[in-house]
Amino acid sequence: MALVKGVNSYCTVAEADELINSNFLSTNKIRKSWSELSNSDKEILLTSTTEQYDTDYMGYNGIKLNKSQTLQFPRKVNSETLEVPDKIVIGYIVLGLNEISEDTVDFNELKANGIKSYKIKDASIEFMDSDKASVSIGNTSISSQVFNKYFQDYAHPNVSGIY
Repeated sequence: MALVKGVNSYCTVAEADELINSNFLSTNKIRKSWSELSNSDKEILLTSTTEQYDTDYMGYNGIKLNKSQTLQFPRKVNSETLEVPDKIVIGYIVLGLNEISEDTVDFNELKANGIKSYKIKDASIEFMDSDKASVSIGNTSISSQVFNKYFQDYAHPNVSGIY
């Protein structure tokens, strides 16, 4: 499906380029990863990540401005209209880049090979008997780090960074 701003993405590729270039140093891994993608790949990342994460599950404050809108923003918060914050758009891009990163460990493969836990320095993962795993860096969950950095300011107070 082609990218349609306001329907399946919060921004165009050009707008995403501007957000990334104005918020990350040229040496930053996120900016480098983004710039290596073709425009077609960027469109796919923007639409697929938005589809995957832009759900009621994120627990954003307020309510959708229009019940029929496909995206979570704009929202009505305390009688004011809140357009999607740049921070959330950047968060979706970061989540998408994390999913395609070659640095990502294939945890399913580790688990399938009988590995019960995995640790490098302060980062660790422990596989549960179910399809769940406990991932941490020191005392902080990796998914919580992304949630807290990009989404927490706009989430209902009872929502925490768990995926």
